[in-house]
Amino acid sequence: MPFSTQPETGKEQNVLVATLDNVRNLSNILKAIHFKDHATSFATSNGLKVTVENAKSLQANAFIQAGIFQEFVVQEESVMFRINLSVLLDCLTIFGTNSLPGIA
Repeated sequence: MPFSTQPETGKEQNVLVATLDNVRNLSNILKAIHFKDHATSFATSNGLKVTVENAKSLQANAFIQAGIFQEFVVQEESVMFRINLSVLLDCLTIFGTNSLPGIA
């Protein structure tokens, strides 16, 4: 399942491309730090760090190494973005499940 953030103009390259064939492990990692709706993500050539904070008194971090992804490309030295973790997890659950019966 490809995950990319890209500008809308035609000739510019994607800022971040991260592709996984199976999102189950990613989903499980993100569920472990999901105690608030929004997360801040930092992407570097080493991987993706996802941080969730609660009133600056509690912080949870998950680091997903670049080698876990089938494709992981960051066009800049680092990329930071905020994402609604609840929506992302819902999408991973809906679109990341295998639709063929009998295949886990």
